[in-house]
Amino acid sequence: MSQPHRSARLWSADRRVTFSVAMLLCLVQVIGLCPLRHVAGALAAAAPPDTLGAVETTDTGVMELISVINALKAAREKDELRGWLSGVVQDPSRPEAVLRRAYCELILLDWSADNPRPAIAAARGALYRFPDLRPALPDFPPEVTAICDDLRNEMFGTLVIADPAGCRVYLNGELRGTADVKIAYVPAGSVELLITMDGYQDYRRTIEIEGGRVWNQAIVLEEKRGTGWWLTRIGVGAVAAVGAVLAIGGGSGDAPGGETVPDLPGPPDPPGK
Repeated sequence: MSQPHRSARLWSADRRVTFSVAMLLCLVQVIGLCPLRHVAGALAAAAPPDTLGAVETTDTGVMELISVINALKAAREKDELRGWLSGVVQDPSRPEAVLRRAYCELILLDWSADNPRPAIAAARGALYRFPDLRPALPDFPPEVTAICDDLRNEMFGTLVIADPAGCRVYLNGELRGTADVKIAYVPAGSVELLITMDGYQDYRRTIEIEGGRVWNQAIVLEEKRGTGWWLTRIGVGAVAAVGAVLAIGGGSGDAPGGETVPDLPGPPDPPGK
């Protein structure tokens, strides 16, 4: 047998063994017979050494995730890797650091396959969950970083409320802070803005947030108008004037200028009297 055929045969056998070990151990972990850290260690041992790059993290969950990813990459089973990563990001029990790394790996996997549409779809789903997600060097190429940066600029805007100082700012019914406040990663589109402050009427508006833009408009709140509000606005002079009118109405009947108003005659006597 010629040398090239022998090398191909050996590589094929190695690939089958690695993939078989990876699938078997993943199955064992899924059914709960073995902790994930043991699965990750076995997968790392099964993978060829040159596929295990330096891990820039001390998070145990992330390191275990990377070990599984490297083993599946070594077996060149991209479809299985994609399915496994999709399952990871849909598992709400996973730690945030693991979910972030899994999303980044999923975007990288589709981008590496020269398949931009799934990569963009994966990045969009990741940013809805983690708007600040940013795959970066040395683990991810700048092209993957650019996908997330461009989408983030399209999907989110920023809202700034500077005054009235101390007012409470709600977006879609959720308290987001008190002024002076800058709220990043507000989803583009219509947003229900509510601003409240003690002693003032609520400010309610439906506003439009544009991707990559800052919404920053002056907000003027009106004071609540109760009985006390009217008394403070009428003033002392007006109160005195009202008192003078009431005093004149209850006087002795003197006409203006000091003249006496004559008494009117009484009614006539009844007939026959």
